[in-house]
Amino acid sequence: MNLDSLSESIGINNGAISVYLDLIKNGSTNVHSLSLRTSINRTTLYKYLSELEKNKLIEVGHLNKGNSTNVKPLPPSNIQPIIKKKQSELKKINNFIGNLEKQIRQIQKGDKNLPDPKIQIITNYKSLQKEYLRIFSARSVKAIGCSKIIEYFPDNADIFFKGIQRNPQVKVMDILEDSELNRQHIKKIKSHNYSYKLIRYQPFATDLLIYDDNLFIVTGNSKETLVGMLTRNSIILSMAETIFSLLWDMLPTDDNF
Repeated sequence: MNLDSLSESIGINNGAISVYLDLIKNGSTNVHSLSLRTSINRTTLYKYLSELEKNKLIEVGHLNKGNSTNVKPLPPSNIQPIIKKKQSELKKINNFIGNLEKQIRQIQKGDKNLPDPKIQIITNYKSLQKEYLRIFSARSVKAIGCSKIIEYFPDNADIFFKGIQRNPQVKVMDILEDSELNRQHIKKIKSHNYSYKLIRYQPFATDLLIYDDNLFIVTGNSKETLVGMLTRNSIILSMAETIFSLLWDMLPTDDNF
């Protein structure tokens, strides 16, 4: 398992994993020596150590920058329970995705047994663009972006990221695929209210955006077949919120920017 795979499997970023591997190789040490050996500044190193300690991969003294702190690596076997927990969370995500897709299909078929669906279907390309623009009048946005949708809807990324830049007061939590294009977009964002996590694969071929009490889903397999679904249905919205929260919690942070 390479560093990226291990990082995503256990939800700890690459930097923290590299520190742990150094400790496994070289044994217990103090923060000063560890910083020198890994060429990681102390501020970042303390953040990594805190993350490793939380996941029971190291034992440390008080994380006090004024004192010398001894750091002891715990056995790699401690990683296994973390992986099992993440696998359990991923199973929950897949179950929620399946249920969400089922609910959407029922709504599309006009199932009378569902609560008031409060749903709007958008098929016009310009109307889809307008909805993306409208999102940034919201107080907060949670987004899961799909590269396939960007391929069919190239204006999507520009609208989304320009919307963040124009409205820096909007709190945005963004889960997006780890690609060079997405990293270029992230570099341009100056808002302190924007946070993101990268994923090496997208769990479903849609854009999913949650803002205020709305859920906006865009799906399709070409520009001509793009369809947007805008809903305030409480059941579907709750499922989408759960999917987002589970994914966000299990993904590692990114220290490249």
